[in-house]
Amino acid sequence: VSPNQKRLAYNENQVLIVQERDSLATMRFEGHEQLLQDIVFYRGGMCIATGSDDQNVKLWNIAQGQCIQTINLNAGSVRSLQMSHHGTLLSVGTNKGCITVYCLDTMEKKCALHGHKDTVWSMHFSHDNQFLISGSVDKKIMIWYLPQQALVKKLKLHDADVQSMSLHSTG
Repeated sequence: VSPNQKRLAYNENQVLIVQERDSLATMRFEGHEQLLQDIVFYRGGMCIATGSDDQNVKLWNIAQGQCIQTINLNAGSVRSLQMSHHGTLLSVGTNKGCITVYCLDTMEKKCALHGHKDTVWSMHFSHDNQFLISGSVDKKIMIWYLPQQALVKKLKLHDADVQSMSLHSTG
């Protein structure tokens, strides 16, 4: 659901479907070659990022109805996407435990974070975009300090995969 609650996005295998809240009309966005794994809205719900088993992240402009950028990771299948609170950073987690952070203003890779040994299912940015926390199939939660691309803390608090997390708004 978009931040303004007016759009719903979901996938049907390789196709992104976007539906306006008060309409039966749907928009179809095709371009991934394999199964979609995650979808995240950004720019106030005007754009969507999708990640797929095809190792690509695609950025879509809903109003234009087209893909505006494709990022080829070559680092494994995309499993999770997370947008920063300010909408300027996008983190991408893969099935190989790699996390890559991109600056959406310049579309440049800001950093690559290596530490997880398996699929990264969940990530969250701190409100100031200084920290990223990540959870993985390796049963660990990692806290990263982004300006130095440094692992601050590694927590093993679980006996099972870390598939979902939440970060309190005060950090």
